[in-house]
Formats: sequence, C-alpha cells, structure tokens
Amino acid sequence: MDAERFVRELPALFDDFPRSELPRDARFAEILKGASLVAAMLGNGDRQFVAIDSFALAGGSRATLEANLRSFGLDPPEILEGDVFELLDGGVLEGRRVGVC
Repeated sequence: MDAERFVRELPALFDDFPRSELPRDARFAEILKGASLVAAMLGNGDRQFVAIDSFALAGGSRATLEANLRSFGLDPPEILEGDVFELLDGGVLEGRRVGVC
C-alpha cells in the first residue's frame, strides 16, 4: 500500500474532511455494519470467529450484519449480543483462544 498516496488522496473523498461523517461515495454505506468483521473473515475461512455487538448504533441490526456477511459469501459467525464490556467481564470468552483484529 502506498501510504503517502492514501494520505494525500483521502481528503478529496469527503465534502468537508475530516468533519464529514460519511464519504461522498456511498457504495460502501450498506456494509458499514460489520465491515471490520468482513475484513477479518475474508481469506480466513479456516478460523472460528465470534462477533460481539450491541447493535445500538443507528441503523444497526443483526439482520443487516448477517446480510452483509452473506453478500461476501461468508457464513455468519457466533454473534454475542450485548455490551462488549459487560459480556467480557462476565467471562463470555473464557476458555477460548482469542485473537483481536
């Protein structure tokens, strides 16, 4: 990746960079929910994934996440719903080998 080019061209993708909430090009708007999960799962089909989400952000839902994953040919992983800190404090991942992406 050409990091200098990325930094140079990034502002032109927004109307009022860095204050714009969304880029001008809305082609990825539909996958904003789960984008990091999609990125982590692509090419790593032999791994077990667990997603944690409260779905509290506007427009977020389990159905949207699952649809986005399927649009990339990915089977939804185990999805734990709730506050990530409460779930982790409660030991929801205890006994699992965890890598963070």
